[in-house]
Amino acid sequence: MRNRRLFLLIFIFLLPLCGFSQRLQQQQDQQQQTQPDSLYYKTPDSSQVFHFTLNDVCFDSIKQTHIDTTLYRHEIYDPIKRREYPVHHLGNLGLAHQSLVFDIPHKPGFQLGMKGYDGYLFKYNEIPYYELWTPYTKLYYVQGPEEQLFSGDHSQKVMSNLTLGLQFRFIKSLGAYIRQKSNHKSFALKARYHTRDNRYSFLGSYVYNKLDAEENGGIANDSLFTENLEPERNLFQVRLPENKHKARSRVRHAGVHFQQHFFISPRKKGGSKQAGKSPQTAYDTLTGSFGDSLRAANTAIIDTIGDSLYVVKRTISDSVSDSLYIDQTEFANDTLTDSLLVAKPDTTGIIIDTIQITRKTKTDSIKEAPKQKPDKTGLRFSLGKLSHVFNYRRTSHMYWDQDTTQSFYQHFYPDSDNFYDSIYYHKFSNEIAWSNGRIDSAKQALKVRFAMRHDLVKYFSDRGYDSYFDENTQRPTSNLFKSRAKLENDPSNIPTKPDSILIDPDMQFNQFIPSARFRLQLLPHLSILAYGDFVFGEVYNQGDVHLRGKINYSHLFQKGDHLTGQLNLARQEPFWFLHEMYSNHFQWQNNFKKQDIINAGVNYRNKNWYAGLNYHLVNNYAYLGTDTMPHQFSGELSVLRADLRSHHRLGKFTLDNRVIYQQTAQSNIIHFPDLIAKTSLRFNLDLFNGALRTQTGFSLFYTSAYYGDAYVPALNSFHLQEYQETGNHPFADIFINLKIKRTRFFFKMSHVNGGFPEYNYFMSPHYPLRDREFRFGLDWKFYD
Repeated sequence: MRNRRLFLLIFIFLLPLCGFSQRLQQQQDQQQQTQPDSLYYKTPDSSQVFHFTLNDVCFDSIKQTHIDTTLYRHEIYDPIKRREYPVHHLGNLGLAHQSLVFDIPHKPGFQLGMKGYDGYLFKYNEIPYYELWTPYTKLYYVQGPEEQLFSGDHSQKVMSNLTLGLQFRFIKSLGAYIRQKSNHKSFALKARYHTRDNRYSFLGSYVYNKLDAEENGGIANDSLFTENLEPERNLFQVRLPENKHKARSRVRHAGVHFQQHFFISPRKKGGSKQAGKSPQTAYDTLTGSFGDSLRAANTAIIDTIGDSLYVVKRTISDSVSDSLYIDQTEFANDTLTDSLLVAKPDTTGIIIDTIQITRKTKTDSIKEAPKQKPDKTGLRFSLGKLSHVFNYRRTSHMYWDQDTTQSFYQHFYPDSDNFYDSIYYHKFSNEIAWSNGRIDSAKQALKVRFAMRHDLVKYFSDRGYDSYFDENTQRPTSNLFKSRAKLENDPSNIPTKPDSILIDPDMQFNQFIPSARFRLQLLPHLSILAYGDFVFGEVYNQGDVHLRGKINYSHLFQKGDHLTGQLNLARQEPFWFLHEMYSNHFQWQNNFKKQDIINAGVNYRNKNWYAGLNYHLVNNYAYLGTDTMPHQFSGELSVLRADLRSHHRLGKFTLDNRVIYQQTAQSNIIHFPDLIAKTSLRFNLDLFNGALRTQTGFSLFYTSAYYGDAYVPALNSFHLQEYQETGNHPFADIFINLKIKRTRFFFKMSHVNGGFPEYNYFMSPHYPLRDREFRFGLDWKFYD
């Protein structure tokens, strides 16, 4: 009943928005009918909708991109499979997963470390913010065998300088095996505001995630699957016996994030609003506007949509000049056979002319943007910009089970009759920063940013009050980190009472994290970026340090290419849960040393190729061993990774390849496939004079054989195992993507080779991946 009410509220919210888009489309159609049909065409898709996330922010600059209206990779609907690196998963949409590529996150501050469901969370730094002029709505629906995904995203300007939005996603999948159901709900509210003169800007979001998943521990007898002795998957016996209270996990994550910025120096009167600004600059401050304000001169953007290139005239000023500028974006194809549609400055969104051009030949009727001279009357000295960032996050991990047998769990501690574990923490973070950013967007050779952040963390576990009390204080014994120094100086302080443990289930601590960032533009195509932070305060993470450097050289061999080198140095604590855990089935307390991490890499990329080489060297690496207990490797752990990607268009064909090779000398400490390969071939064809766009293709994914990590449901984590080899099985998909106007469809047959050459497709022991299945998806956009 609760889900029905939720869907009803969303439907009521979206219904007027859809009606608005339909009315707007009807008005445009009526305007179009009054004009000669041979001259008027509708504005191409995505002409005026851009977006960015906080991950795209560097200093005051933001990398904005068009919303995706192409058919490319439209058939990939699982959120964890759209991420940068391939993942190791349990075979059903919405279940636990981890990366197949070795990496250690370099983040200052508290990290719990139980990340099994992180890929399905809405996070504040991944929420898209839109630059638009009319309301924008996107609905997305996927239907599979007992599997559904429904998501939506809406943003609109409620005032000239205020944009509000809503984003949601529901996932419900029963899985092929019993008690494998996932039921996820995620929401986000977002807002952007800036004053008319852009001196003040605000950006914020609220996110809420509730991820529920049944846990079955995997199938009880792998041979029934590998030998295909039981074709009915829902008849398999599982390792966590079914009972009245089924084993299940729940992850809740909610938070509020906002940041505000204020330029101390106002714009100088008499200074040009376009001082130092080129028409190619689409967006370069957190003010939320293109150019210097909403009255900035019009900017033309080239975008590639399918096989066509569109140049769209922006109409964001009150008065429109007749000049048309072309962005210097490099053409994506060697040949261009479609028309180049040039929009005349007109607020109705109707194109009134068509110009045919070819690659490397531009007609005289299109003028490139003249080079602008710096405005000598503009602001020369700036007091910089003040920023305030607030972030609140509440995360909880809960696990239920009522299995009182020893068939699955090795230990029972406080309670052997009813198993309920809950671990959660609150984190309040405030950061004050100053940068030398200027309200005038002339390029600065040196950009600096200094910040001070304060974190308050409150951690709580509902286990710990039943058994272990101090006889004098009637409180649980003190936390390891609070007494680490005392224990090291006086070993007699270590308690001798049998079964006692130094874990405080209710604790809090403060941290202060100063940081500095520098960006130096040495040459027009050479830049250096440096970043550093240090953690001090109360005990945990005290003394953590992170240093990062990056150098980038563009236009090395050809226009648009980049050669990048980076070096990261870190000294940080292992994840919190590896230090301390007190649950119904797991208890430990470890005085682990800090991990020393060196990460160096170099990569080269252009429009068709990416080649990267990455090296990790880690001292005191902490991990979950084969016994599901934390361990720390006192030696040096080294991992070398090579990554090669290619993207080529051959006529109507698109070919994508990616190969990742990893190697380590400590294969007993970490397990990952040496080789990961993925390839896809797509055929693009337009039918009915372009009214129907089609893309048919297939993809192939493969990993070499390796001992894939086993899953621990009670910890939402993976651990080493050495009894079952996984991988060495190709996964082939075939699909067809379709597009009619602004609606996209896909029809996909996943794992078409299921059962061939044999039934050995596991990533984790006891968790077979899905057999051959058919899915359908629909993507519908409303805007303009």
